Amino acid sequence: MKKIVAILAAGIAAAASAEVWYVPGWNRTTETNGLAYTSCTNVFKDKVCSFWGWDGDRSWSTSAANADVAAKRLADEIVSANAFRSELVIVGHSLGGRIVARTLADLSRRGVKVEQGILLAPAIRMNDPDVAQMGGGCVRPAIVVVNPQDSVLKYCYDMVGGEG
Repeated sequence: MKKIVAILAAGIAAAASAEVWYVPGWNRTTETNGLAYTSCTNVFKDKVCSFWGWDGDRSWSTSAANADVAAKRLADEIVSANAFRSELVIVGHSLGGRIVARTLADLSRRGVKVEQGILLAPAIRMNDPDVAQMGGGCVRPAIVVVNPQDSVLKYCYDMVGGEG
């Protein structure tokens, strides 16, 4: 497992990005001391990593709906910051991964690309139309990291209402 993580980290860190935006998951939307954000800053230690907070510290269904609104806001922000969007990597964990997927799909529909999107255990179904379209929103291939044995995604996601 450590070898897989090291290879993945090397491939991700090889990106020529000037900046990385980290989008946190459910109930972690204001903390910059979480493990996923710390891992992001470790992988991209030569880059400027920014924490992109959103309103996700609510019930699951409210947070899922807020995530979809946040994706539009993030896409708008990327489009308005056109000076560096081709050098931007966006990384999302859990509902943050859902935001990244929807953002990339939105950018694809607008004909805009960031360097890369990375989704870590995203709270979105892999057959969602935005997942199929998200690759058009980035120059380098989008990366989705999911453990099929993840009990939270496998069991709890459906128990709390899945899509919200």
